[in-house]
Amino acid sequence: MVGSTDDTPGVHFFKQERQHLFEIQQEIARKSRFVSILTEPSRELWLKEHGNKPEILLVPTGVDRKIPAPNENPFRCYPEKIAVYIGSLYLNSQRDTNLIWQRRLNTLGALLKQRGIRLCLLSLGLFDKIDPDVVTCLGGVENDKVWDYHHFADVGLVLAQGAVQHNESSKIYYYLRAGVPVVSEDSVPNNYLIEQAQLGLISPYGNDEKVADLIQEATERPWGRQRAIAYMIQNHSWDSRASIYHNLLVAGRSKEPMNG
Repeated sequence: MVGSTDDTPGVHFFKQERQHLFEIQQEIARKSRFVSILTEPSRELWLKEHGNKPEILLVPTGVDRKIPAPNENPFRCYPEKIAVYIGSLYLNSQRDTNLIWQRRLNTLGALLKQRGIRLCLLSLGLFDKIDPDVVTCLGGVENDKVWDYHHFADVGLVLAQGAVQHNESSKIYYYLRAGVPVVSEDSVPNNYLIEQAQLGLISPYGNDEKVADLIQEATERPWGRQRAIAYMIQNHSWDSRASIYHNLLVAGRSKEPMNG
């Protein structure tokens, strides 16, 4: 979701890319019966920009009910505890955000190195400013192998796009589904998953020292990982998301006139 201008709070797409996305939204508003939106802040923005038609469905991201079992530890050559950042840093767009995140990963990598923790980056995005002395870049990983980088990590890192953010972070779903404690910043709108799963800690936005401290704490605390996994499967699998659309289709069919 984006707004009609570049200064929409909580939206971190700008200029031509934001305009392109907004034009797509306008087409959706004109031609669709329903629109699925991920977060409540985005729903409120849609209402402001496009009104209450089409009907809005609030359907967050989901995660696989079944995932590959742990196989081989991809971090076995590193003696330190492992913090991972798994996800895109943007490749062909959002260069300003890309540079901010690279700078922050460098800062956090240095802080974690002082604490005996290695920060590993798995990304297909552009990471040309990453300092290899403090951040280990592992590049992209095939989908069927990426789960081992979740299973064997000690903590998963989430960075917010800004002090206000509308878009949820999908990586939280995947960290929690694998039973990995999460350290996230407080402006990420789906941090409630961390709280409800009781697997992770939340830091004030932009406080890198605090983020590093919480990552260290997360590597040392005992966690109810299986409880968190069960919570994600029961409440946030793609099966549960699909049921929303299934119920909608069933309701729609029940309103159709009978032939004959």
